[in-house]
Amino acid sequence: MDLNDLTIITHTHTDCETLWDPYFDSYSEFFNHDKHIVLINELTDKIPHEQILYSDNTKYSNRLIDGLKKTQTEYVLISFEDMILYDNVKINELTSVIKTMSLKPEYLFIRLIKSGIHSNVKFEDKLFVINNFDFQFSITPTIWRRSNLLTLLEDLKELSIWDLEINCDILFKHKNIKSLYYYDNETSRGNHYNSSIYPHICSSIVKGRWNISEYSDVLLPIINKYNININEKGIF
Repeated sequence: MDLNDLTIITHTHTDCETLWDPYFDSYSEFFNHDKHIVLINELTDKIPHEQILYSDNTKYSNRLIDGLKKTQTEYVLISFEDMILYDNVKINELTSVIKTMSLKPEYLFIRLIKSGIHSNVKFEDKLFVINNFDFQFSITPTIWRRSNLLTLLEDLKELSIWDLEINCDILFKHKNIKSLYYYDNETSRGNHYNSSIYPHICSSIVKGRWNISEYSDVLLPIINKYNININEKGIF
């Protein structure tokens, strides 16, 4: 089992162009995976990956459905342009996560960060069960079996990203969806935990502003490196 059957799907928009260099450079440095596609509203030569065009008039869930249908691998990792990597991805651990999914098909996805989860029921090694009372669907880096995500999204069309998060959680609880999350005793940061398997900024932008309150140690060096005017968005 390796990562050849995994595609990273990143959603972005031209309004977020300031984040493109830090985000895609971080992948070149910390996780140079060759299967990476980008959902975007306007094709650009500023992004070094295959791009799938969407219309601004389409909702996020429909954009994701289209991207999944055009992806060939069995597994996908869903991400966004403000989830910048800041350290090496643990390739062996990530491979092990996919192996678990292949051996346990009843588990539809594995989240790579502990966020919105209060349960602590160990499944195996560094994987834990997401219980029904946890917030099950989260806009955080997650590995999905592509076919399962496509099937679920058929009942969740025409939804914005935030409506999708809420409605997915309701649907998953109703269907008793089984899922897992990765946790290796990482330290907390704000209302979530750091991720050692997939070290990333959980969200660089909060309410349109730079998330300095939670990630000053990581974001400030990035902002300085790329000569970003922090005052244009402001500080959260």
